[in-house]
Amino acid sequence: MEKRTMAQTKASLTGVGFKHVIPVLSELINTAEEQKLSYREFLNLLIENELTARNEKHRRRNLSGAHFPPNPRTLDEFDTRELESG
Repeated sequence: MEKRTMAQTKASLTGVGFKHVIPVLSELINTAEEQKLSYREFLNLLIENELTARNEKHRRRNLSGAHFPPNPRTLDEFDTRELESG
């Protein structure tokens, strides 16, 4: 893709809020060309990539906001003998 066209495409993607696919746009285009994807398949690939990146960002933000301890224990690590003597 020409540099001018690529810049226009990136600007358009930014304009519609698809900022997560911009860093990997060239890779997605190459994948589409190598696999001879149709326009619809390429569009689906682009959207799936954006949604995956957004979901991952939300997951990381939610985990960070939950303030979990840095090294949480598993249930097997708890001493349940105290509960049994009750």
